[in-house]
Amino acid sequence: MTLLARIIYPALAFLASLSPIPASGEGKAEGLSWDKQVIQLPLEPSETSAEAWFTFSNETGDAIHIVDIQSDCDCLVPNMDRSVYYPGESGLLLARVDLKRDEALIKRRVLVSSRTGKEAVRTTELLIIARRP
Repeated sequence: MTLLARIIYPALAFLASLSPIPASGEGKAEGLSWDKQVIQLPLEPSETSAEAWFTFSNETGDAIHIVDIQSDCDCLVPNMDRSVYYPGESGLLLARVDLKRDEALIKRRVLVSSRTGKEAVRTTELLIIARRP
């Protein structure tokens, strides 16, 4: 992990956690509420790695537990700042993509499996699209 990522990642996680807690009965959902599920990254021809930041919040009335995080390629490493998000809390998923392969269009998927104490595991698909000029 680069020094910059070690500084920025905790700072962004802290800022994301400052979002207001919804009033009772408002913002109820069945799982994590993702700000974006698809991120497009413009790339320079010489770039060998990139990072995508997915932000989300728990708008349910229950704690959400992250059960598993998987990627569709060993060139993609997803990481979340913690494994339990309480009602009203926000968080980040950082996905680092190794771009050493010579591809003009790169599409990678992250699967995040989560659950509350009341429901079965639900899986959310996140997509990273990176394009070289």
